[in-house]
Amino acid sequence: NLAIRLLTEKIPDYHLVRSLETDNDVAVFTRFPIQKQEPLPDFPGFNLLATVQIGQENVNLVNLHLDKASKSKIPVRSIWSTTTLHAEAREELLNHLGKTKGPIIVAGDFNAPSAAPVLRRLPLQEVRGLGLEATFPDAFPLWRLDHILINNQLRVNSCWVDPVSFSDHRPVWARLSFR
Repeated sequence: NLAIRLLTEKIPDYHLVRSLETDNDVAVFTRFPIQKQEPLPDFPGFNLLATVQIGQENVNLVNLHLDKASKSKIPVRSIWSTTTLHAEAREELLNHLGKTKGPIIVAGDFNAPSAAPVLRRLPLQEVRGLGLEATFPDAFPLWRLDHILINNQLRVNSCWVDPVSFSDHRPVWARLSFR
């Protein structure tokens, strides 16, 4: 919520939509008109679906925050629970993507590295820049847990991780264009 409040102050002319389910950390800021917003049903984590109109094109955004399923002190138990939770999230995302037409952007805190099945098994391309791109923890990032994924109707012009610190993760930015 602090990040949303700070961004609202920094970019006051942008449209803001937040999750309809709860007042949580999932939001979309955009310069473009928002056509629709809704939660992804049965998704294990915070999420927000938003359709934004850019010119004549509707762009489908999925902003999500996957959690770790277990805070167990036994690493195997925590990894197993989280992998199971992320498999449920992946299936829900695949179901949604199968029904969605047009450009798609899926972004957020996956709490998983790029090699994790929740990312590798989606029919999307991960947006990556050059250089060090770790996002967590913010003070001295060691892991990339935050990702932007796009479908083949979009192209990456640039991507970077911002060193700004107002969360425990560093934000990932991307400039995209239509193919």
